[in-house]
Amino acid sequence: EIAQCLVGSEMCIRDRTKAVGVPDVIVEYDGSNKAPNYTIEVWVNSQGFAEEIHQTITESSGYTYSNTKTCKYDSEGHLIFMKDSRENREYTITWEDGNIIKVQTKRFFDNDNKLEWERLHDFDYYTTPNSKYMLFYYDIYSIDIDEVDCLYWAGYLGIAPKNQTKSLNGSTTVSYTHLTLPTKLE
Repeated sequence: EIAQCLVGSEMCIRDRTKAVGVPDVIVEYDGSNKAPNYTIEVWVNSQGFAEEIHQTITESSGYTYSNTKTCKYDSEGHLIFMKDSRENREYTITWEDGNIIKVQTKRFFDNDNKLEWERLHDFDYYTTPNSKYMLFYYDIYSIDIDEVDCLYWAGYLGIAPKNQTKSLNGSTTVSYTHLTLPTKLE
């Protein structure tokens, strides 16, 4: 077992040997009564990306709940689908020429398959290469991964777009600093 703790944090990522029913990766966050405690168990596919994610959260009050994310990837390692039980959402991600061009989000009513709402976002790109390999699922693409963003930073949620994102739905423009990090959505 390899243990790696993030400096200045109570979060640890532990790689495990794959076995039937045993997660490949476990992430634990100890909120020390200031924030919820998280345990994230991850099963990876043959490409090394998260295929199933189980998250258990324990609030400081002692209330515990859990949810599951199921992910699918194309042959190039792009995340193309995520089902999130936390808010009964499904994300379908369309890629073209190495870039996300469309994200369809559907939210269903609890305990049934009736559609509550649906959103569709289109994206345009600069010709500037995404040299930092950044993929801002939540901030730019409206894919709600905030509670498992550590998996993205560890490389478990697929590969990033080829170019820097330019706009959302043809009107919201993404600006970058000299470091090529998005700084502003207008």
